[in-house]
Amino acid sequence: SNVFVDAKAAVGGTGTRAKPFSKVADALKAATDGGTVAIAAGTYFMGQGIVKAITLRGRCAAMTKLQGSNLFVLSTAGKRPQVEVTVQDLTLAGNGMVPIDVGSTVMVQGGDPALHLRRVHISGGRIVGVDAHGQGALLRLTDCVIDKMQPGQFKGEGGLGLSAYSGARVELVRVRVATARRIALLARGVGTQIVGHDVLVNDTLVDPKQGTFGRNQCNLYIYQVIFISGGIYACCAGSG
Repeated sequence: SNVFVDAKAAVGGTGTRAKPFSKVADALKAATDGGTVAIAAGTYFMGQGIVKAITLRGRCAAMTKLQGSNLFVLSTAGKRPQVEVTVQDLTLAGNGMVPIDVGSTVMVQGGDPALHLRRVHISGGRIVGVDAHGQGALLRLTDCVIDKMQPGQFKGEGGLGLSAYSGARVELVRVRVATARRIALLARGVGTQIVGHDVLVNDTLVDPKQGTFGRNQCNLYIYQVIFISGGIYACCAGSG
């Protein structure tokens, strides 16, 4: 079933095409497993976890923006089969709205969820743009852009483009990571994988602090990847 959202809708909507909700949060509460939340052009606040197998579909990335702190796809601790969430045709904009040194614009947390981002622009987040962690967590990005990362306000650290750790798997197809800070792609922890096809990484900003990273049984496979100017683009990190 479809649930509709329109930022211009009147208060008291029911989620139908004729009477859409005005807030994405209300639509997520009303959506059922397997359903679609259709989001009209406009800017919306987003900052909550998703534990349902749903699709969030915007009009297009240039016209539909979810702005705020985080879009979380969370583990359901075995209470249901694997949660699969699709987000497509919209912009996820952190824009530095959260003045703390934790968090990410998009996060998938193991052990069973899967998130597919399709034609999504991820921009302006703090600490890390896209984060996948935990054994069994799966994140796929297709035709996406990650850019304009921001450091945390307190320590001035972070601003990574994409991070995967603790056994998560990230798959990239036709993805651009631009203007990340210090590191564009980071894989760490036993069993962690980042697999990329047709990926462009450009203008990674250099970190003035030099650090060293060890190897710790993680894998980063990149095919047809172009790296253009900057600091550290990709690394596997750990202790030992």
